[in-house]
Amino acid sequence: IIRRFDEYTAKMKFTVLVGAVLFGGHSAQAFYLPGASPQSFEDNEIVELKVNKMTSIADPYPLEYYHLPFCKPSNGIHKKNENLGEFLQGDRIESSPYVIKMKTDMYCEHVCTTYLGRGETVVSGKT
Repeated sequence: IIRRFDEYTAKMKFTVLVGAVLFGGHSAQAFYLPGASPQSFEDNEIVELKVNKMTSIADPYPLEYYHLPFCKPSNGIHKKNENLGEFLQGDRIESSPYVIKMKTDMYCEHVCTTYLGRGETVVSGKT
């Protein structure tokens, strides 16, 4: 019985060693997000930034993003649902005016000017 156990142990060790040699150098990391497919980008290629509905813990009803005073795209707002699941879940995915480029350092850029609420009139040059 001991000899049989030693042979079995030796075979198992050999199998693990062969497996480690064959597959040890190959590792992969992955995740799956339902409804999303991976996409590759080249350096300097434009990455489309999309917006979604706004939700709050204080209000149970979501607001469409552009019902709030955010900058709108100059060429108009376009619906961007990618699959039926997003539509059925009530996601309201739309285009945005922001430009992002892959692997490119970008700093503060002026997109638009928005006025929030009542403004005060400033009187200057009074004599």
